[in-house]
Amino acid sequence: MADVRFPVLLRHSNVHSPFHSESTNRVRIIVPVYNERQALPETVRSLEALGPDLPPLFVDGGSTDGTVEWLAQRGLPVIPAERGRGAQLAAGARYALSRSDAGILWFVHADCHPEPGALTRIREAVESGAVAGACTLRFSGGWAARWMTWFYALVNRFGLFYGDATLFVRADAYEASGGYKQQPLFEDLDLVRRLRRRRRNGFRRLPVEVVASSRRFDGPRFPLVFAQWIILQALYWCGVPPRVLAKAYRAKR
Repeated sequence: MADVRFPVLLRHSNVHSPFHSESTNRVRIIVPVYNERQALPETVRSLEALGPDLPPLFVDGGSTDGTVEWLAQRGLPVIPAERGRGAQLAAGARYALSRSDAGILWFVHADCHPEPGALTRIREAVESGAVAGACTLRFSGGWAARWMTWFYALVNRFGLFYGDATLFVRADAYEASGGYKQQPLFEDLDLVRRLRRRRRNGFRRLPVEVVASSRRFDGPRFPLVFAQWIILQALYWCGVPPRVLAKAYRAKR
């Protein structure tokens, strides 16, 4: 495991940040990034439109394309972590819980853009008793994106939620559940399963949309990519360790 030394917080304090910290019901947005320089301008614009009360925390997995520098130039906090979404999300949550008074953690992927009312709806859901939840996911793109949007809505009915839908969780519930594990695949399914096990009725799917990029699967390769995803899912639920699945996944890419 990489030696991640917090408090290596990279920021330029002389740059004005559009985010403020006046709210008492604080939400800390955690965004894992790895070579996302091209996607970041739109992502940051969508987060600014939310009007969050704490600046989003970006967790970098060793980017080499100027991601860290671009964020730091805009006064946005960045911390380093071992590469891998599970490891980065776990590191971001650890940092957020130890260095802020946020009562809610919201995990947003770098290619996901929540609609402007999302933050308000998350606060309202938690205030009305939700322990955790996710937004309604829509993929942008062509026919494959439309099909995946329909498919994700279908699996949500069976209690399956993925990180693309931007998971949120009350800070105390996150800690009580054990939080994100540093596993290379299906870290989101693992966390949701533990959260729902502790409070089955405390997980809510919000009728507020988040738009995710279909860059991973849109195009002629979609049937092959989707078939591989289904096989990996089946093996995961049969008990095959995520690290073994990740090796097979990388070998076929």
